[in-house]
Amino acid sequence: MHPVDEQLTVVHSVALDILPWPAVRSRVLRAIKAKLLDHDTFKIDIMFGTDAERIVISPFRIHNAPTDDAFRLDDDASFEATMDPGNWECSKTWLEKYWFIVDESIVQRTNYWWEKQGLAPVITFGNPVWPGSHALFSFRSNS
Repeated sequence: MHPVDEQLTVVHSVALDILPWPAVRSRVLRAIKAKLLDHDTFKIDIMFGTDAERIVISPFRIHNAPTDDAFRLDDDASFEATMDPGNWECSKTWLEKYWFIVDESIVQRTNYWWEKQGLAPVITFGNPVWPGSHALFSFRSNS
C-alpha cells in the first residue's frame, strides 16, 4: 500500500495509515487539515467503533484472513488479506457517521459481505461533497 500525498504532508496518527483505500486516506487528511474533521475523534472511531446500542465494536471486519486477528501481519497470508480493500467490511454505524468519505466501491464490497451474512444492503444516493463518494445512506431491515 503506497501513501497518498497527504500522508507525507499532514501530521496524523499511524492509525489512519492502515485504511486500505487511498481516496479515503486522502479525503480524511484533507478534511483534518481544513479542520472539518477532528483527528482524534476519527482515530478513535477507526480503532473502536460503536454499534446502535453504543457497545464498543470494531468499525471494520476483515475477511479472508487466516487467523481471527486480521491485523496480525507476521505472515504473508494475513498481510495480503488485510491489505486487500475487497476484504474489508464497514460497520453500519461507521458508514452512517462517515458517509462523506466513502465511495461506491467501499459500499459495494460492504454490501457483498452483508449479503453473504443475510443482511440487507446499504443503499446510497449521489454525494455532491466528494466526487466519487456517496451520501444519504438507507439501511433496510430484512423484516
